Amino acid sequence: MGINNKKVVVLDFYAYEISSLICYLEEMAKKGWLLESISNMYAKFKKIEPRNIKYTIDIIGKISTYEELDKESLKEYRDKKENEGWKFLYDYKNMQIFYSEYNNEDFVEISEEKWKVKEIFKNSIFELFIRMLPMLFLAFNHYISIFRSDGIDIFTENDRILGLLFVIVYLLIHLVDLVRVFKFKVSPYKISTSSIWIKFKSIGMALIFLMLFIYVIASIIKFNSIDNRIGITVILSFIFIGAIIAFIYYLANINNKNIKKNTTIASLLILIVSIVLIINNFIVDNDSNNTNNSVDRKEHALSLNDFNDELISDKDLFIDESSSFLASKIFYNAYGKNMQLSYELFESDYEWITKLNFNRVMKWFENQDIKYNEIETNLPEDIKVLVNEKGSNYFLVSSKKMIELIGVEDIKDKEDFFNTVYEKIFSL
Repeated sequence: MGINNKKVVVLDFYAYEISSLICYLEEMAKKGWLLESISNMYAKFKKIEPRNIKYTIDIIGKISTYEELDKESLKEYRDKKENEGWKFLYDYKNMQIFYSEYNNEDFVEISEEKWKVKEIFKNSIFELFIRMLPMLFLAFNHYISIFRSDGIDIFTENDRILGLLFVIVYLLIHLVDLVRVFKFKVSPYKISTSSIWIKFKSIGMALIFLMLFIYVIASIIKFNSIDNRIGITVILSFIFIGAIIAFIYYLANINNKNIKKNTTIASLLILIVSIVLIINNFIVDNDSNNTNNSVDRKEHALSLNDFNDELISDKDLFIDESSSFLASKIFYNAYGKNMQLSYELFESDYEWITKLNFNRVMKWFENQDIKYNEIETNLPEDIKVLVNEKGSNYFLVSSKKMIELIGVEDIKDKEDFFNTVYEKIFSL
């Protein structure tokens, strides 16, 4: 993004990537952009004539934004560098950034003694941990939703799919960084000087920010459907986890006397975790979303009308629907004058999703010690029919659709009942 000869780019890096960062900054200079300011999530450049510029980044003290350096010692160091031909540019986390113009391709070596390997490694690991912790909570919730629940409802809502992609992309990027930082620990002076990973990671993080923005908008839209009980749970959760992260940060900076700055960063960490958990709560706890407790006049695939029956009253209909570009689900429960019709229909154009959902549901029943057995019917061979031991619930399953018929033990002519379900659901 560039405005008035200024350019701001997403730039994600850790301390161990100093050599790659230098390479990136020098490539930008050759394109006509000189670094103006930097953080570990973005960099600001100003327009210049394309030229050869050499950067060097020196670490003074500990790598921390919140450690106060002795101003006199820092001035002496910068004066020394300027006498060597370097121009001071920016100070970030006590990483002193200098640059110098040159007219040839001679490489200016960075002295190995300036590489504080232990300090760089500790800082990089700590930042990775802080970033990954909230995502690991989200990943655990998604794991529960997919593998520990009675179905995979996550595939029936676009925002939850987006949330899952957000977590996967985020964790994959940071797992690669985790491997690279340990590689740096083993061979600090053999770490790649290429800017490819920084560029790729920065693009990935930009996409993550975009997904997060859409994520937040979707959550705001759902806000009115979240009850007070869930809200209280969220508040208690983010206070607890935020307090843990703040305490970890305090321990990591125990020698830092700047209490005000420690309090600031701790508060920011709590805020970040709070936002993540609230978003996650909106995504995962979706019990009341899309629920209609009044009569829904639109046509459904299967309703009381298909069995020549009608509602006793408008209050006797409950419908819960959700759909995404991958799958859809309908829970329908209606009390008629002659029967009760209750079912849950799951369908997807992707066979593997339907199969995964069916296996998940069967696994959940198995864990509850509820057994389903397959039975023979007069339905086509591609329709599998299963019944529980009580004969109260049935599953009809095809490659792309599955329906659970609930509480049908009192229906006398089940063959006729199944044929109606087949015609309305599977024959289309």
